[in-house]
Amino acid sequence: MKRVLYTAGILLLLASVGFGQLWDLGTYPVPGFDNARLLRPYGDCVFLTQYASTLFCYYVANPSSPLLAGQMNLYLHGYLTIAENTLYVSGGSFTNSVFVIDITDPGNMTQSTSIYSGSSCELEARGNYLYIADYGGSIKIYDITNRLFPVPLSVINGVGTAYGLVLSDDYLYVAVASYGIKIYNIASPANPQFVSSLYTSTGSYPLLEKDGDYLYLASYSSGHKVIDVSNVNNPVLVNSVNPISLDQQISLSNGLLFTGNWYGGIYMYDFTNINNLVLLCNTPSLSNGTFDVDVAGPYLYVADLACFRTMGYQTNRDGYYRWMLSEYEWEDIIVNGTPWPAGDDTFTDIIPIGFDFPFYDHSYDSLYACSNGFIAFNNYSPSYWNTPIPCNTQPNNIIAPLWDNFDVTGCPSRIYTQYFDNPERFVIEYFEVPRVGTGEFETFEIILYPDGNIKFQYPNIVNSRSVTIGVENETGSRGNLVTHNPHRTIPDSTAVIFYRLDSLEPGMGSPELSRGAITDRVEFLNAAPNPFNAETTISFQLNRACEVALTVYDVRGCVTASLAEGSLAAGYYSYRFDAGNLSSGIYFARLTAGKETKTQRLLLVK
Repeated sequence: MKRVLYTAGILLLLASVGFGQLWDLGTYPVPGFDNARLLRPYGDCVFLTQYASTLFCYYVANPSSPLLAGQMNLYLHGYLTIAENTLYVSGGSFTNSVFVIDITDPGNMTQSTSIYSGSSCELEARGNYLYIADYGGSIKIYDITNRLFPVPLSVINGVGTAYGLVLSDDYLYVAVASYGIKIYNIASPANPQFVSSLYTSTGSYPLLEKDGDYLYLASYSSGHKVIDVSNVNNPVLVNSVNPISLDQQISLSNGLLFTGNWYGGIYMYDFTNINNLVLLCNTPSLSNGTFDVDVAGPYLYVADLACFRTMGYQTNRDGYYRWMLSEYEWEDIIVNGTPWPAGDDTFTDIIPIGFDFPFYDHSYDSLYACSNGFIAFNNYSPSYWNTPIPCNTQPNNIIAPLWDNFDVTGCPSRIYTQYFDNPERFVIEYFEVPRVGTGEFETFEIILYPDGNIKFQYPNIVNSRSVTIGVENETGSRGNLVTHNPHRTIPDSTAVIFYRLDSLEPGMGSPELSRGAITDRVEFLNAAPNPFNAETTISFQLNRACEVALTVYDVRGCVTASLAEGSLAAGYYSYRFDAGNLSSGIYFARLTAGKETKTQRLLLVK
């Protein structure tokens, strides 16, 4: 299920608090105006729970206008996680169960089954396993090889009242109420082993996120804790920040930490220096009840008690990679390369690279190629739901040259690899892979270099309007996005390089970097709603900084509104056009950006 979404990368110049920027894009009132609690983004949808009553699916292809796509009445506690078209949501103490929901068609969600799990709270899926924290002091582990029908596998007893769960490498990190954290080795989920623990003051509902060697803990009643877990046998508390009571969920993205506070609203911190977390800005709650926050690409999604909010924020660089256009030089490997068969929504067998390839915080000598246009350093999730990057929903730990819904079932091999030693590099080519339901075929390739640099090459892309292009780390806390579901396709003979920033210079075999833009200066101009009654929002995307004028004219050519004028940076912008004092009829919004002009027809109906 693919949709069009505007090119990612938001830098909106609006009023902000401190040195950060965080702004509303759209809101959708929750039916009943109460109890919006937990949410998870997945593809172009966000799934949200309403405490004790309802599961909602919101369609956010246009984040400025979220739409309610579907809902399902369940007796919910609220925590949820997702794995390939399947949502697992906790009934908590209401039902002592976890509901298993088929979300293949999010507008028509259906319950597959439920599993008795005791008084469950937080839960996380990774690969073929589901981990469920229980108020009673245990963590239950299920085999979800068949996503819709979980099978009990093992239980970790004596944990305490666990809330926050983070899965990273071979370890499970657990936030335990009124205690701190506990760490378990889950290299064998059937036989988990206790590793270590750290006592630190927490309240009743501690939550966790992880970035690199550090855990970030929202302690509910005593601020944020930063814990060094570079040595899992000896976790160390390194910082405690801003003791704000009633901190709820937290989310990380490229050196930024977001937390939802029940009374204070949304807080955004810079954690570039873990010894000095800096509060960048604070946005108040709309309804005195901010609960959950979650990031997908350049968007922040918020459960705000009475409403579901979509927000933009000023993004940081991911600190590991920077992408630029590069010299195009196609590597043809079909004749001499190794073919790797795959099916629909599957990975190839494990593929040796030929050297140790550094990627974010780890180094890898092998990988998997997914039929859906990306490679990964695990085979946890072959999902075709191309979520913006970064996003903590699986798949993570990926290199995505053209993440989309492809199906190579029944075709001759369409994925090839070849190792070269002079200069040293590893090439993966996707050759004429068929896009589901379109009759379209795409060819593209990835080149990996020993210094960690990555190159994507595109000879002739037929359609890029439902793809994600970028790279993302193992926990989805960092990523570098080129585009997500752009309106325009990629030009012929395009090459993009991801330059690893810890290299002093491009290594042997890495192409020289060059600056440029994939698209024109103006990506799109759009008005929503249109037709409209009294008010509409006119939005546009700039790919480069330029002088801009956004003006509305009537059919006689008379100016009725001047909405924007001046120099703007690259990014997404939206302006409200109030036509309350105008007559019904046709109007035109004209955007001039540098030497380019775009016009949007508007219909005012009163």
